[in-house]
Amino acid sequence: MTEPTAPGSSSGKTFDVPKVGRVKRIYVYAGLAVVGVSAVLWYRNHNGTAGSSAGTATDPAGNVGQIDPATGFVYGSPQDVDALAAASGGGSGGSGGGGSSSGGGGVGDQVSNGPPFTDNAAWDQYATQWLTGVAGLDPGQVAHDLGAYLTGAQVTAAEADTTIRPAIGAAGPVPVAGPNGFPPSINIAGSVDHPGGGAPGPLSLSMGAVTDTSAVVKWTPVSGASSYGWSIAGTTRHGTVSEQSITLTALTPGTSYTVKVHGNGSGGTGPDASITFNTRAASGGGSTTPPSGSYAAVGVVEYTSKNPAWNSTVSGIARHYGYGSDWETVWNDPKNAPLRAKRGAPNLIRAGDTVYVKRK
Repeated sequence: MTEPTAPGSSSGKTFDVPKVGRVKRIYVYAGLAVVGVSAVLWYRNHNGTAGSSAGTATDPAGNVGQIDPATGFVYGSPQDVDALAAASGGGSGGSGGGGSSSGGGGVGDQVSNGPPFTDNAAWDQYATQWLTGVAGLDPGQVAHDLGAYLTGAQVTAAEADTTIRPAIGAAGPVPVAGPNGFPPSINIAGSVDHPGGGAPGPLSLSMGAVTDTSAVVKWTPVSGASSYGWSIAGTTRHGTVSEQSITLTALTPGTSYTVKVHGNGSGGTGPDASITFNTRAASGGGSTTPPSGSYAAVGVVEYTSKNPAWNSTVSGIARHYGYGSDWETVWNDPKNAPLRAKRGAPNLIRAGDTVYVKRK
């Protein structure tokens, strides 16, 4: 039994197509299938009922995506951008110091045309549209990361890799630098470009010379620290230095002390590092009282008006060693001649100076 022949064909394997001629039947079926599939895909995309992520919808302009409640259009669409620009008066630059557009149309026109851009508002909108619509990133996270980048605020390495660098790849370089020079530099805390971005890291402490009444605590510089704060646990003694060591004086012989040190930087205060040591036992048959006539080398500490340490002024040192108000005896001692020549007056002594006091 033979297959019926289609009208207008010479056999069951061909069709006569007007203005085309005879076409094999398999090609006609394939063409109809393509048209059918295209129609289904158009319908699904137009109505936003399939193939889209949860929470998407179709706006009045036919854009499919997440709706911006402020405008009623999909985030980042040309209509959304134009509506936001109109609501804000238009013409202003984007976040991060972007200037008004020049040499091109409005923000919406630039977003529609794509890169390169002339202002940061268009760059931001295009990058946001690409990151949320194509890369599928969370709109809130995108807004946070791009806003931080455009204003030069600190971002994490993960935010730079996940959001910012892909945005630059899709939208090109940002056209206008922000208020503090960013972009193009991404302000990653602790990076080579921004070493002071974060708080200083922990210190590694070590001991220097230790005597019965003094001790030296040392450490290596730490990135991001412009100064170092120190304190002796269990006491009110503390201070701030720019060097990488401190000399503690007027310690009690044969006593255990714990010293804490941290770095101070533009990004905050680093964690405390601590070290514990014991001063040597006093010489002279086990007596804790140094012999009369010997000298005590007193290291001057930083003066703090709220809590002045006794060894921050010559008068305080004199009182501590039993001279009462007779500070001139201490200041004019021959052992202090080099310090007098260096400073000129007792009220000019500085942290790190050494004042010698003859014990009574």
